[in-house]
Amino acid sequence: MRAIDRRPRVLVIDDDPSLRAAYARILSADYELSVAEDAIEALECLIAGERFDAIVCDVMMPRLSGPDFHRRVTHLDHDAASRIVFVTGGGSEAVQRALAALPNRVLCKPIGAQELRDAVRQIVER
Repeated sequence: MRAIDRRPRVLVIDDDPSLRAAYARILSADYELSVAEDAIEALECLIAGERFDAIVCDVMMPRLSGPDFHRRVTHLDHDAASRIVFVTGGGSEAVQRALAALPNRVLCKPIGAQELRDAVRQIVER
């Protein structure tokens, strides 16, 4: 019996609808995509048992920042936390220190399509 190939699943988290749509357009040819408007919505998906091969997460969002999302995900599923790639347009010194303390890759806005594809592919393929 042959295993059925499965498209890798990617979760995109961003409070900006235009960025969510852009990231989805860039990644949809290669991945099964889910999108979340904020980190709380994404966290609820993970708590409900959804699993993703990669998570693209904005850093500065209302209700829960990217680094705080990472901390909560680490308590749920350490492997899922290691599959997060952050996207940032800057932020406070405290946020930058929090990101620097994490082992996850950080992409700085504006990011190119190929840069995003490469970052997700590296996470999915490891």
